[in-house]
Amino acid sequence: MKVPLSKPYMSSEVEDAVLSVLRSGRYIGGPQVDGFEKDFAAYLGMKHVVTGNSATSIEMLALKTIGIGPGDCILVPSHTAFPTVEPIFHVGAVPVFVDIDDTFTMDIGDLESKITPKTKVIIPVHLYGHPANIREVMRLARTYDLKVLEDCAQAHGAKFNEQLVGTFGDAAFFSFFPSKNLGTVGDGGAFVTNNSDLADKVKSLRDHGRSDRYGNQYIGYNLRFDSIKAAALRVSLPHLDSFTEARRKNAEIYRKNLAGLKGITLPVESDYAKAVYHLFVIKVDVDKREPLREYLSQRGIETNIHYPVPCHKQFATLIEFGRFGIKVPSLPKTERVVDQIVSLPMYPTLSRAEIDYVTQNVRDFFGV
Repeated sequence: MKVPLSKPYMSSEVEDAVLSVLRSGRYIGGPQVDGFEKDFAAYLGMKHVVTGNSATSIEMLALKTIGIGPGDCILVPSHTAFPTVEPIFHVGAVPVFVDIDDTFTMDIGDLESKITPKTKVIIPVHLYGHPANIREVMRLARTYDLKVLEDCAQAHGAKFNEQLVGTFGDAAFFSFFPSKNLGTVGDGGAFVTNNSDLADKVKSLRDHGRSDRYGNQYIGYNLRFDSIKAAALRVSLPHLDSFTEARRKNAEIYRKNLAGLKGITLPVESDYAKAVYHLFVIKVDVDKREPLREYLSQRGIETNIHYPVPCHKQFATLIEFGRFGIKVPSLPKTERVVDQIVSLPMYPTLSRAEIDYVTQNVRDFFGV
């Protein structure tokens, strides 16, 4: 049996929507992009969604729009995809890396200990589809007068105490990369906010800083979204909640099949969380990880490590920190976890037979 790590959503409905745009001759912006922005805003219960060519670009525009620049400090977890950190460097700000808790998201105690007068923004990452402790993040933001920009790239539909992530902070950003919980036929991202001024500026900056067709209010960028991707998202969005339930059901099967197995630690789901399991990440002993991955690979099961090198130890970070004389922090939980984690296959159409096959091979590896 071949079991991939992930599988993008595709259906005849998506194919028809893409073909319709191809035949229309309208490929950038237009009614499909406008329509998806309205649809996603309605799903989230937010006033504004502004799409762009990637979540990374959208994050950069968001930071610029809220006035972040050289010397400003941004609190961000190191245990995340490096694209979360890149825009911080692009605007000249400094990432201040925060350790994690048992959910792989920001440790609130470490977060508060790193707030200084130079801190301007907190970027909580709802990693692997599990919400960060956004209630405590917002409490700290109010206490210290900080902005909050939620990274929801892996958390479409996730909830904290029944409220959707991406609706707590000053703004949020989402990714629509094909393997995401809500993915499209290529790259894409969105800025989400209730602040009309922020939304208008991001909308302008993504399109050359235009105020109208030939008027340029800002020095902007060409980071627009295209109609084909928007059309695919419009027909996928109504299925997002069913995708979530399928992922959660698959996670529960994993838990039952692997319960009590010595040698692995299953992912934690907090009482406040409705996780959407973008990834199903287990922990294994350091000396067992690569042998386990090889054993599974030989049996057609794809795995991965998200992420093997924490952001504070990436070569690019070390170079930037070295330029400015910034000391690289010690993050003991993050540094321990990256040597233990393994992502097992997870996607909505993953079958019970496939999960049984994966978990039986995990148990076989451990001699159970």
